[in-house]
Amino acid sequence: MDESPVIPDHVAKITGPLLLGYLFTFGLFGVLAMQVYIYYLAFRKEPIVNRILVYTVFLIMVVQTVLLSQTAFDTFGRGFGQIDTVDNISHIWFSVPILGSIVALGTQLYFAFRISVMAKDKQLALVVASLSLIQLAGGIFTGVVGHDTSRFSTFQNSKVGLASIGLWNGAGALCDILIATCMVHFYVNPKSPWKLKQSRVPVFFRLPVQSGIILTAVAITNTALCLLPGRQTYFQTTSSILGNTYANTLLALLNSRVRLGRPTGYVDDEVSETTFETQQEHPRSALVFAQPDETILDNVGITTERRPSTQTEAGRPSWSGSHRNTVGMRTHPRPMSSTSEDSRTLGSMNLMSIDDWERRHSGRPQTPLRQQEEDEEKHIGHAV
Repeated sequence: MDESPVIPDHVAKITGPLLLGYLFTFGLFGVLAMQVYIYYLAFRKEPIVNRILVYTVFLIMVVQTVLLSQTAFDTFGRGFGQIDTVDNISHIWFSVPILGSIVALGTQLYFAFRISVMAKDKQLALVVASLSLIQLAGGIFTGVVGHDTSRFSTFQNSKVGLASIGLWNGAGALCDILIATCMVHFYVNPKSPWKLKQSRVPVFFRLPVQSGIILTAVAITNTALCLLPGRQTYFQTTSSILGNTYANTLLALLNSRVRLGRPTGYVDDEVSETTFETQQEHPRSALVFAQPDETILDNVGITTERRPSTQTEAGRPSWSGSHRNTVGMRTHPRPMSSTSEDSRTLGSMNLMSIDDWERRHSGRPQTPLRQQEEDEEKHIGHAV
């Protein structure tokens, strides 16, 4: 009869970092998938180089997540209770250092390009690119050494392994520090044309993400944990999420050009929608997540149309019509089948909000511009 494996008292220090690394990886991958979806919707006319970079990074992260999922199942599923399976490197030698360093290369090179544009000088960009290539070489070297040793304990006791992981994380952290320093200077300096401006999202929330401060903090923490004395395995958590951190930083930087808001003049407490307006030289595009009974005009703006329904609890009828979209154009509603007076009035108008309906029926005065628009709309309605 086989004896049960002996589980050491400090098992949490061995399995905990791996488990946390897997959990954080899955969570960050979900955030990345959402960011890629927003990028796909908002920037369909993005330069081909940017799109190739984004989708390549996302594909690499899909492969990494699949490999880490298989490793997690082998460790905590098939090999549950066996300490030897926790010490087995499995596919981690490829999914973490090699794939992670490739994603880091793409992100850091994109930052290098931005720095060259902001500083109007290629010297800093060349330094960033050089450090990025060094961390790529260190990541590949770390993966090769990990594949040869096949066990975390053997890898940590190897001087070559420590040298490779130091080269990988040290060069990457130094590159991230340089990137964050340059980006903070351009974003915070009052004389800089790239200074971050106030928007719906406060600057102190956007700055750490867009400048790479969060990414730098993770890279420095990972480097420090890798070089801890006593051969601790805490670095497994930060090393696992490093690739996803680079990928999410890249997408957050690209998606920072997206604005969240509602179309001007639209008021509705029942329908929940989100508008994304992109800041580009070509005409702005707007994207919306709408209900099935709404009409959406792509690449021009947003028109929300609601079919006639019964009266609400407040005593005012549900209205159907259109509103001004994000580029100031006016859209017409579809013909209405209702025969009520309010429905006929609203059906003959090009624009009417709930506030306008309340002002008309409550006796509140109309503004001159609003009165002029109503006269025009009535004329159009009679002509139709």
